[in-house]
Amino acid sequence: MSRRVLVVEDEPTLRALFRRRAERAGLHVLEAASSAQGIALAVLERPDLVLLDLHLPDGSGIALIEQLKADARTTLIPIVAWSGCDVEEGEAGVIRAGAVAYFEKRDVKGVVSRILELL
Repeated sequence: MSRRVLVVEDEPTLRALFRRRAERAGLHVLEAASSAQGIALAVLERPDLVLLDLHLPDGSGIALIEQLKADARTTLIPIVAWSGCDVEEGEAGVIRAGAVAYFEKRDVKGVVSRILELL
């Protein structure tokens, strides 16, 4: 059974790029375009890892990390945050919130490699 990664990203092009790279690496990808969808899918599907954007249309990635870590149903799922620009919170902020890693979006191939290492 392949490992399941939930990607929470509002940009369809980036979701598709991540999906292609991740599926080539043997991962099964679930997709959400908002914080609300991400929480619902995380609770329902219990993925092996969540990759989330820090800038979502319905809330901050930091708040989403905190919500997932506070919920007994999702607290043990590793979370990786990614962003396309300098993040005010920075890597230390996402780690403090409960993420296991932070990556920049510009290297999707590298992100997939690191996720495989984390899994």
